[in-house]
Amino acid sequence: MDVFQTAGYTCTDDADSCTSDVCSGSSAACLHPCIPVGVTLQYAGDLFVFTAGPTVGTATVVLSAHVTPQNTCQDITALSVRFRVFQQNNLVGSPVLNQVAAVNSQGDAFIAFNSLTGQYTVRASVEPQACWQTAATDACLTIDYGSTDRRVTGGGWIPTLTGNRKANFGFTVGFNKNGTLKGNSIYMVRGDDGYNYLVKSTSWNTGGLSFLQGCYMQLTRGRYSASVVIQKIDPDTEVVVSSIGNCSLVVDIGDGDLCSPRQRDQYAVRVILKDGTTWWGSSPTLQDLGGGNVSVFSK
Repeated sequence: MDVFQTAGYTCTDDADSCTSDVCSGSSAACLHPCIPVGVTLQYAGDLFVFTAGPTVGTATVVLSAHVTPQNTCQDITALSVRFRVFQQNNLVGSPVLNQVAAVNSQGDAFIAFNSLTGQYTVRASVEPQACWQTAATDACLTIDYGSTDRRVTGGGWIPTLTGNRKANFGFTVGFNKNGTLKGNSIYMVRGDDGYNYLVKSTSWNTGGLSFLQGCYMQLTRGRYSASVVIQKIDPDTEVVVSSIGNCSLVVDIGDGDLCSPRQRDQYAVRVILKDGTTWWGSSPTLQDLGGGNVSVFSK
């Protein structure tokens, strides 16, 4: 008996780069199991959706993700992507949607569903499959009423220098009939430590909403502020590891659709700790969106 083979040493190469060559068992049989293929997953679905009118409370949303394999050793159509949609105030609870979609030959998976207005987190993940590695990604989704009430609203992402190189956001901020503020705002970034950091509005009592001059001296920009909490979230378990309260948020946006010619929509954020130091952000320096849209309704 060859003790080197039974110890698991590499056996004769079968000349297939998609498999490994190992010995196993007391008989030192030479096996050629597949080498799991690495993948990257990008969210490519809706980020910001209007309903059909001011009295319509639901809209059809398309969730989509694109899978890119690192090689062609396996058939990508064997994969599927699970989409889970969580209400923003219930990230560790039951999702409002939990559905699996098959991946087509171009690497795309998508579903359409009907959803209520609000702010949501979309979590897409490649389902475990033999001969494949897994991957996951998050996105923020905003569904707002199709009205022109004075407000700012939007959803999408901007490039960052940390984590997965993108930060997701979603917001709807407007006025109650008595002139006080109402709304929701979220901002989520992946840290270099692998954790997600969610900045979520908690109160508008000391916040503000203003409309600013942009293109051709028109009110094409908006700025809002709110009290927020910063939550550190484990992306695998979705558990909140720690929280920092009594923080504040300032967001600047630019609605490029109001310019002539049209320009890219823009977004900037600054998160401020209770001692007045900046935790994160670039506001008021605006950045072009990597994806999504923002809208300014100033009158």
